[in-house]
Amino acid sequence: MLPTLAQCTATPTTAGCGVVLPTLAQCTATPTTAGCGVVLPTLAQCTATPTTAGCSVVLPTLAQCTTTPTTAGCSVVLPTLAQCEATPTAAGCGVVLPTLAQCTATPATAGCSVVRPTLAQCEATPTTAGCSVVLPAAIAATTPVVQVNATVTVALNTTVDHINSPGSATLAASKSDDSASGKSDGGSGSATNENTSTKPGIKNDTAKKMYCN
Repeated sequence: MLPTLAQCTATPTTAGCGVVLPTLAQCTATPTTAGCGVVLPTLAQCTATPTTAGCSVVLPTLAQCTTTPTTAGCSVVLPTLAQCEATPTAAGCGVVLPTLAQCTATPATAGCSVVRPTLAQCEATPTTAGCSVVLPAAIAATTPVVQVNATVTVALNTTVDHINSPGSATLAASKSDDSASGKSDGGSGSATNENTSTKPGIKNDTAKKMYCN
């Protein structure tokens, strides 16, 4: 004589319960069938091994977990943070990723990189929600204009100081003296040539002396 369904539900391992209790396939198709409570795997078993046969009707649905993420078993139903960072539009990522408000308050929160608007979006529309923490970060990562201006100013001042230095003035004066000396030597040379000329018709003391000798 076979045990009753009640007996099998209470003690599923009783001899004969294999033909009294519904099959796993029946319980997967209709989880509310009497006796399925001891046929289907437990929530704990499904949480540990979500791919176990029958767990599809034991674990909450993705829709349920999206509505109430804290429901038991949702940790293995919802996509992981890594999956959502790779594909932010995947089903369920709306409750896995941090909110824009959380990312604005704490930009370093895991997952915020795909929640905040991009730098390009913020440059195009700076008033976009979340841009308040995107733009300052971008500005901090670039060389401030004030710093660039200061660097240029220092370079210009250094150049001006070098031009106005005593050494530069001395060099300029030296070049001026050399130029004047060259002109003077040139003039003397011409005079000498003129004084030592032996060409006929040239009247000068040197020519006369040479003629007399």
